[in-house]
Amino acid sequence: MAYFPIFVDLKDKEVIVIGAGEVAYRKIETLLPFGPKITVIAKNAIKEIENLFELNKLNLKIKAFDETDIKDNVFLIIVAINDLALQEKIAMICKNRKILVNTVDSPKYCSFIFGSIIHKKDLVIGINTSSKAPAVSKALKKHILSCLPDNIEKLIETVSLLRKVDAKTMDSTIKGFFKNERN
Repeated sequence: MAYFPIFVDLKDKEVIVIGAGEVAYRKIETLLPFGPKITVIAKNAIKEIENLFELNKLNLKIKAFDETDIKDNVFLIIVAINDLALQEKIAMICKNRKILVNTVDSPKYCSFIFGSIIHKKDLVIGINTSSKAPAVSKALKKHILSCLPDNIEKLIETVSLLRKVDAKTMDSTIKGFFKNERN
């Protein structure tokens, strides 16, 4: 069954990432522009994650995961570890506590999918194939990026101002923008 796409405000939300390898790093890099408070828990961390900690971009706990690491205010958890038994355990904890969880490469334990994301200022496009073909999501992301106008952010900013005062001008601005893009 397909997953419903939903866009969530992550600003100042508590996010835990369990694991601190390359996959965890990619997830963290995707999350950071959206402003969550990220805590990484792992027995060891790659240099890139240590650097983010040193830059105060996240909290880093070098330790084994323990159920007490999950506080009541946690909004979502990313599990980026190879230990399938621990993935399942964390997923069950999250399910029982109604916390969103994504277990990387184990869709059966996920309550949400971490799809491909295109992020250009206020424009955010999410792409997923319900975990059936991540390579297709990645290829589609590349295709969409090649089709996006370079100045789409400027259109969004202009329309944002116009929608408050003049809907007719807003509509013609949008139509004119895309008509000029085709030429």
